[in-house]
Amino acid sequence: MSKTNDKRQFVYLTDESKIALEEIVDYFGLQDNWNTVKKSAVINEVLVTFYDLFVFGTKSKDYQKRYFQLKKVKPQDSERLLEEVAILKRQQDVSFYTVLALFQALRLNGLTYNPDSLSSAYSENDADQMKLMFQIQSLIEKDIQTATTKKHSHKKEQRK
Repeated sequence: MSKTNDKRQFVYLTDESKIALEEIVDYFGLQDNWNTVKKSAVINEVLVTFYDLFVFGTKSKDYQKRYFQLKKVKPQDSERLLEEVAILKRQQDVSFYTVLALFQALRLNGLTYNPDSLSSAYSENDADQMKLMFQIQSLIEKDIQTATTKKHSHKKEQRK
């Protein structure tokens, strides 16, 4: 009875692929968490990475489309998103404490709070509420314009 090793595979590489593999092996050799760098271990890691980025959990099964999606992602994109999330979290915290303060003010003044008496922000039945929503929207638009102006003026200063 002959025993075969089903794990052993042969891969034929072009000269360019051989050079790329050597560069990848060298790259992994520079990593702190890789004790021994063998080509088979590197190939396994490349396969797992490809699987994670292209196959597992992605909506698009089109290789070219996914490839270009990933090429568009820059390190500063994730940094920018993290900054935006932090800003949203701060805004959410401010909103949360504002609502708590309003609720406490209602209770201290002996007023009762009935959520059923609130009208929808989009109902347009309450003129005072619509005026307030318009003012808030105007403030938001003004803030956006101010931020855009500052952003563009900052870029102009950097070019000088």
